[in-house]
Amino acid sequence: MSRSRSSKASAYAADPDGRLVPLGSHMRRMNSRDTKLAILMDVNVHRIIRRSTAYGAAYDPDAISEQDDETPRGLYFIFISAKAMDTLEFLQQEWINNGNFMSLGSERDPNVGLQEDGAAFTIPQEPVRRRIHGIETFNVLRGGECFFMPSLSALRWIGEGSWQASTTIS
Repeated sequence: MSRSRSSKASAYAADPDGRLVPLGSHMRRMNSRDTKLAILMDVNVHRIIRRSTAYGAAYDPDAISEQDDETPRGLYFIFISAKAMDTLEFLQQEWINNGNFMSLGSERDPNVGLQEDGAAFTIPQEPVRRRIHGIETFNVLRGGECFFMPSLSALRWIGEGSWQASTTIS
């Protein structure tokens, strides 16, 4: 699906069965605007600004064992949200590790979900769907940090030194 960023969400409305972008795919789960949801929720409550970048060397497709390719690599992921901890918890519990909000049953996000034994991923196709069995947990969380980012008005207040006039040290 080669569409501009602004038209991706509306493309989901034109793809209600998930034949172009499967309903259970990471991209569709984490940006579910315009997707018909089985459980009523306001997707705008959990909106985030997000970016990621890769680190480490590219994967070597000729490696045949873990010992052949022990190069550390992965993704740094950052997001900004008005309620970071609540949003992260919601995204993990409801959209990543639960398929019920899109009528996917026990299927989890194939990229970042914590997979259980016998996990599957469904790709809608005609005349019969394709189901990939034996999905394993792909990502390993190595750490995380939470940072406070003050509002523009708070930065102005700090910059103007207004806090000094209201603070007395005894």
